[in-house]
Amino acid sequence: MITAKNYAAQVEHSLRNYSQVVMGKSKLTSEELATAEKYANAIRESVHFVVPDGGTILQEYGGSIVGKTLHLPYGNITIEWYEAKNKYLALALEQDDTIEIVSLYYSPRADMWQASPYLDVIIGPVKGKNLLTSERTLIFPSIEESHYRHGTSQEDIEDVNIRSKRSLVELCEALACRNVSTEVVERVDRSVNARRIKDGKRPIYETKMLVINATAQSKTGIGGTGFHASPRQHLRRGHIRRLKIGNIWVNSCVVGDSSKGIIEKQYAVM
Repeated sequence: MITAKNYAAQVEHSLRNYSQVVMGKSKLTSEELATAEKYANAIRESVHFVVPDGGTILQEYGGSIVGKTLHLPYGNITIEWYEAKNKYLALALEQDDTIEIVSLYYSPRADMWQASPYLDVIIGPVKGKNLLTSERTLIFPSIEESHYRHGTSQEDIEDVNIRSKRSLVELCEALACRNVSTEVVERVDRSVNARRIKDGKRPIYETKMLVINATAQSKTGIGGTGFHASPRQHLRRGHIRRLKIGNIWVNSCVVGDSSKGIIEKQYAVM
């Protein structure tokens, strides 16, 4: 299920209004405000994606790109998703084999979108799954100070960044599959946006979602036959199948004969 809708325009608005926000007792510096404006402009110029609730797409978590250089499908992208009553948005920008990832989330207490104080930077080949080895830069010291003053721990902030990196790498992995394409789910109507802006509402940005062509799986001969087929019924989790003709995403499915027994599997999302 996809709950997220038009988060990008909301985040852009919050970043442009950071100058009016007092983070606890600390106002953002002029340098921090310039950084917020930079990323607000980047959001406006981005191609926007929405992913299913939870932010999980393939559950591969970077396994297919370790040792490779990660590239975005477009120069700037945003990825938005809803998870456990929380709203998230990841902004990613690529230039010269370097990717910057800005992690943002909605704070009900502050009634606005907040940016993680830390910027993740990926340079060159990916060194490990989940991009946990990315470089980290502090870009909003005032926000970091405010977070800690109000009881937000280092672990909480790290969690936001990890979620953004995970969704980003899974989106890139999915788009590298031959049977995955994109579809516009939110189209732009200039006249509607003009009325929305006039009424003080956020504009609607064109947003894409991923579409998996399940019929491509059967065309490549993927199935539960051969030496690797199990006679007992079990759940085969969705995964990337690496073929000579290119990667293919295989949907999760139930395979096997239940009359010969059932294998119960449990998967932990780490």
